[in-house]
Amino acid sequence: MSIRMLRYYDQVGLLKPKTRSNSGYRLYGRDELLRLREILVWRQLGFPIADIAALMDDPTRDRAEAVRRQLAIARAQAERLSVISRGLELAVSAIDAGRPLGEEEVFAAFSNSLSEGESDGRPPGVSEAHPMRTDPGLRHLSTIRNVLESLALNAA
Repeated sequence: MSIRMLRYYDQVGLLKPKTRSNSGYRLYGRDELLRLREILVWRQLGFPIADIAALMDDPTRDRAEAVRRQLAIARAQAERLSVISRGLELAVSAIDAGRPLGEEEVFAAFSNSLSEGESDGRPPGVSEAHPMRTDPGLRHLSTIRNVLESLALNAA
């Protein structure tokens, strides 16, 4: 968190200070700090500023529900990263053992997300209206798998 970021959030209307000091410094109260925390969490979850502004300015917004949604998304992302980590551990083990990686090991980190229809990179609970940045590797995984299968067929 930097002063520059606070200025930017003020400039775009995402986070206005409660008041200003006689010297012109931005002063924030408890409500502004809670709003800032929510903004920072959305950013850490990968949401762009425009989507955060839409979420925060929604007149039907419920702060408790927003925090619950953030928690659900964070848990889904943590699980996704855990699966990727396990797949990478398999790859490291195979490399260290000097054996080639099988298709199962190559795609171990992605099989669950593809079978559950999350290949667009959004965890459960994130709608089209407020998409997260997507992982191009996941979006194109089926194409990569098809290329690898055709290479295996050509090599045989």
